[in-house]
Amino acid sequence: MKYTVQYEDASAERVFFTGEFDHWGQTVQMNRVDNGFITEIDTEFESLKCKFVVDGKWVTSDRYPKVIDDQGNENNFITPELKNVDLQSEAQRVISKWTVGLYLAQDHQNFT
Repeated sequence: MKYTVQYEDASAERVFFTGEFDHWGQTVQMNRVDNGFITEIDTEFESLKCKFVVDGKWVTSDRYPKVIDDQGNENNFITPELKNVDLQSEAQRVISKWTVGLYLAQDHQNFT
């Protein structure tokens, strides 16, 4: 499965992408682009628990969902459905759908 992964931090010098797919070995150095870094990996994993190593510091990205592992570490979690999704637009769609549902539920209470 191919994943295109981005990390947005134009001020960083070096960024590595790492996770279960490389046994947390920091083996994938990301390529610099205008607003940060990007890389593409091909792996048999159907989802990725991962992190970014930015100038030597292990961090997560706000671009992707986060999960807590069994040891209490925060990691990013990327699935094929999320690998190229504009998460801000997706979050707005979910919030809008939830808001409409809440409004309809409140409206229904006024008629009962």
